[in-house]
Amino acid sequence: RERALTASGPSHRHADGISSFVYRSKHALRQAPFEKLLEGLPADVLRAKGLVRFAEREWQGVFNFTCGRHEITWMRLPEGAETQAVFIGRNLARHEPRLRDALAACEQRDDGRPSEGSTNHV
Repeated sequence: RERALTASGPSHRHADGISSFVYRSKHALRQAPFEKLLEGLPADVLRAKGLVRFAEREWQGVFNFTCGRHEITWMRLPEGAETQAVFIGRNLARHEPRLRDALAACEQRDDGRPSEGSTNHV
């Protein structure tokens, strides 16, 4: 009976206005701009986590963001692994375009130059 009630009603995440989105990129990210982005995430972002392939590093980052803090630990991923980051929070529809734009601006192109994404800050 409880399963039927849960399945028929909205999830508690949706009722609380919490949503998520995933960012994926085949390009390596520049570490300093990425960390600056994490430090400036809007208060509506409650949690973020993922795997990041950083430019000019042999090891890739596993990042976690919660309670306004972030940490990066290092590990080896298979060659060609893509960056995957999930952002969870409130009002993400309002923030998602700027966050995606800022993440794209962290990308390093294949020729070693920074991506020509927007320079807007989050």
